Amino acid sequence: MNSISVPAPAFKHPGLTLRNAVTFTNTHYGRIEFRKTTNTGNHLGGWTFRVQDSNYDVVGEYTTDENGYACTENLPLGRYTVIELQTEDTYWNFEL
Repeated sequence: MNSISVPAPAFKHPGLTLRNAVTFTNTHYGRIEFRKTTNTGNHLGGWTFRVQDSNYDVVGEYTTDENGYACTENLPLGRYTVIELQTEDTYWNFEL
C-alpha cells in the first residue's frame, strides 16, 4: 500500500490557492479464481473452498457454480491458503 500526503503549503500553482491538504492511498488488490473439473474436463458445481490469510484467519468460503467456477472478492495482496472442503457427494470423494 502506497500513501502520498501533500500538505497545503507544499502545493503551489499560479492562480490556484489550495485550502486543504490532500491524502491519497493506493492499495493493490487481487482475486483468487477457482475452477473445479473432473479429469475428463467436466465442470463440477457445488464444491466449496476455504481461503485463509497468512494469520490463518478465514477470509471466506467460496462455492463453485454449475460451470465449476468461483471467485473471491478483492483481497489485499499477500499470501493465502486455499483448502478444498469435503463435498457431501461421497462418489467424488473416492473418484477424485
